[in-house]
Amino acid sequence: MEEPKDRYIFLVGFMGSGKTTVGRALARSLVWPFNDIDEQIVAHEGRSISDIFRLRGEPYFRKIESEVLLSLAGRGRAVIALGGGTFCRTENQAFIKDHGASIWLNSSLADILRRLPRDGSRPLFKTPVEVEDLLARRIPFYEQADLIIATSQRRVDDIVGEVLEWLKGRWAIKVNLA
Repeated sequence: MEEPKDRYIFLVGFMGSGKTTVGRALARSLVWPFNDIDEQIVAHEGRSISDIFRLRGEPYFRKIESEVLLSLAGRGRAVIALGGGTFCRTENQAFIKDHGASIWLNSSLADILRRLPRDGSRPLFKTPVEVEDLLARRIPFYEQADLIIATSQRRVDDIVGEVLEWLKGRWAIKVNLA
């Protein structure tokens, strides 16, 4: 096994599951760049995710989300936090499977509801019942990830450690333990 030169670690999961937090810590450990799809979309569009949904609609957002994902090809290795719905599109899933490892950060509904801000910044978060319904519809997609990690009641460092152990068996990687 050799260290991948153009491979990605894609963090999959529902909004509020910790993809960005875990992703930043994982990238630090690997000494790899970190990218957050939602942050890239905001930079690309020059407006918030909520504004994109409100002004252009979800189909437009999903199109841009796929374009941003595909634009990452050829940039070298990186840890990438996907949007909550990114992995639910067939074409995105195919790209992800071809370009790296997908890891579902599986959080409980209670943890998700506790973590999510109720300030309008999450356009698909309206009520707890709607969140539960959307999560239930997305779980069959998330379950197709290469690795599933239960994150509830766990420290970020422990989750990162589990990912690193799994990656050692999959790819030859160098880890920064500092």
